Amino acid sequence: MRLPPRCSRLQVLMLKILAIHGSPHKGQTCEAAMEFLKELGNKTDIETRHVYLFQQRLEFCRGCGTCVTHGEDGCPNKDGFREVHAAIRDADAVIVTTPVYALQVTALVKNFIDRSSYVMHRPCYFGKWFMSVSTQYFTGDKEVEKYLADVMRFWGFNVMPGLRITMTQKRDEVRKRIGAAVTRFQAIERRARFPVPTWKDLMMFRFRRSAMGSKRFADVFPRDVGYFREKGWLEAPYYYDVRLDPLKRAAGLVFDAVGRAMMGSGNRQDATRSAIR
Repeated sequence: MRLPPRCSRLQVLMLKILAIHGSPHKGQTCEAAMEFLKELGNKTDIETRHVYLFQQRLEFCRGCGTCVTHGEDGCPNKDGFREVHAAIRDADAVIVTTPVYALQVTALVKNFIDRSSYVMHRPCYFGKWFMSVSTQYFTGDKEVEKYLADVMRFWGFNVMPGLRITMTQKRDEVRKRIGAAVTRFQAIERRARFPVPTWKDLMMFRFRRSAMGSKRFADVFPRDVGYFREKGWLEAPYYYDVRLDPLKRAAGLVFDAVGRAMMGSGNRQDATRSAIR
């Protein structure tokens, strides 16, 4: 099953936004997000749903790997985790809010991402938009924004620049930053939901697709191979229908060859270790 072409815009009467709050309490980070959403709502028709991770009481990831190797339904933790992803699937755009703790996201956010490891293997949020909202007192917000952006790109999201607020900033500066974030958010209605991939995104897809043809990979990650096959990605130039220019088409073939060589090298190393044993 292939996804819609890249030319599709976000053609909806009302933008459905999911705000996932990662603070352990409703404090300044939540207030900043609420102010942003209020300002956005004054200029755009939006429907907002809020999920507070501290209320979900998600169990910690056990590191068993079952969700990755055999599917998320096999996760031994039974809590509200699936409800959060159901809300993401229903949204047009997702916001994750977090204060900066020890130069990183909160434990609540990190645990949610850890529990979602299977999405990095089997991305499913193409055509949706993501933005982070972070607050800090001194430093770390740039690293937090980059970390969340990297994760969400793996999940399939189109990533917008985040809203970063330093709590010692003057009120005028905070309002200015929120206003700029609102303007960026409004622009998604005019942007392609399925954009031409960057060089990095194209390379990562072709490497992953090449890996699917390896018996070594299939033995460890059978669910990934099945997922790629179901989506038609084993033969596709990219995750969704997209027009690649001649240079990127040629580069895709090179990435395929490199990916196959990398997996072939791994298979030879495994065979050598087995022979030595």
